[in-house]
Amino acid sequence: MAEWQTQRIQNPPPPKGVWVQVPPLALIYTVRRLKMKTYKQYIRESASDTFGSLKYSQTSKKELEYSFSDSTDKMSPMSYAVAKEPMEIETILPDGKETKNKAEPGDIIISGVSGEKYVVKAKKFGSLYSGKIGEKVKVAPNPREVAKFTGKDEITFKAPWGEDMVAKPGDYIVKDVQSDGSVGYYRIAKSEFEKTYNPIADTSAEKQVASKPTPNTQPNQKSSTNSDGARGKKPGEMWKTKSGMIGVKNMSGEIRYFDDERKATDFARGR
Repeated sequence: MAEWQTQRIQNPPPPKGVWVQVPPLALIYTVRRLKMKTYKQYIRESASDTFGSLKYSQTSKKELEYSFSDSTDKMSPMSYAVAKEPMEIETILPDGKETKNKAEPGDIIISGVSGEKYVVKAKKFGSLYSGKIGEKVKVAPNPREVAKFTGKDEITFKAPWGEDMVAKPGDYIVKDVQSDGSVGYYRIAKSEFEKTYNPIADTSAEKQVASKPTPNTQPNQKSSTNSDGARGKKPGEMWKTKSGMIGVKNMSGEIRYFDDERKATDFARGR
């Protein structure tokens, strides 16, 4: 066999066709990470547009008291402590992790109504709470711009302190105007909002109507519920009000308002 024939057998030419070089697994993983990061960044940026379009009303926090704790490790609900060293605080609610924040020495760590911890910067604490550090303090009833999050899906966005935060359908969003004029947003979970905030204006008006059962209204009678679409409704009928609540007239002619469709349906059926 000739020498050139031997070399051809040992090093055969590649078959004809299209050759595709498969990238290493590390490269595939990196590309996927970049795509995911880009997607998350898009979610954070679009969150600002989503929250900016909500209807905000002015309200304030309830004037609740918080007791002083010597340690940031074992804190009971409705207490506060002073950070003695740099630390990272995770805010964990009954429905999962909400966000995290970094505390510097002198910052205040709050343990909320559900035992969730969050950071209040030392320079802001005096404007948000009244009282002397080391003793009981009370929440200052400062006005806040709040709206109900009406989105259908959970969303991740950047909180004013630079960390990821989660908002879920039914939560409340607080509009936070920064010292430089920029606007930030942060979430208050629905359960915690109802325990620590006064109702927002629209919700308060609906609840006042709901607390006073109204008999079957005749067309020639005036009723405070007429503006909410209750006029002419039949027993067992449900409707949506301008503020987003669900109006219900049960079989006895009693009218109430709900923000939960299941509760509204049960009331309509007399459960």
